[in-house]
Amino acid sequence: MRGCKNVAKAVLICAIGLLPLSVDAGGYGVHVRSVAISQSDAADAWQLSVHLDFRLSQVATDAVLHGVPLSWEVKLRWLKARKLWLDEIRVEKVVPLTLQYQALLNQFAVRRGDKPEVEMFASLNNALAEMSRLQVNLSTSAVSTEDKIAIKVVFDREALPTPLRPEAWLSQQWDLSSDWSVWPFQK
Repeated sequence: MRGCKNVAKAVLICAIGLLPLSVDAGGYGVHVRSVAISQSDAADAWQLSVHLDFRLSQVATDAVLHGVPLSWEVKLRWLKARKLWLDEIRVEKVVPLTLQYQALLNQFAVRRGDKPEVEMFASLNNALAEMSRLQVNLSTSAVSTEDKIAIKVVFDREALPTPLRPEAWLSQQWDLSSDWSVWPFQK
């Protein structure tokens, strides 16, 4: 009988330990707010102005404040609509974004793309606001008014330090990605 009580206690402790894993998303993650397309100087060059909304969970905020870099990939696809088959991908581009707190400087560093330059900000809100504005150049010819732009922002859990990865895969508080959003082509 005593063994059953110990097993019941162990099961209860495990169940309580799993409670944070079932917490609702609570409004954090990344959302694509708007997309504007304008033609550049060249005939087949286009500039996408993308406005994202980054909202960090408390766990992600604590991690970045302790110097853990957070990384995302913004996936962009220019799609040509087809009637009887899947949309054709005309152009595909991935833009990496990284956010990190620099404790010695007491500033937040934002790195976008493959550029070596880092932009520094005094507050986390300013850094997230800057990350939310993205300008991307794409080249494609034979543009149609039925074309679409698809965007997805993916949080890179594998870029986290090794001790954080299991928690990042199990906890919804690390679900900082967006779903695909599709925007109609508008000049």
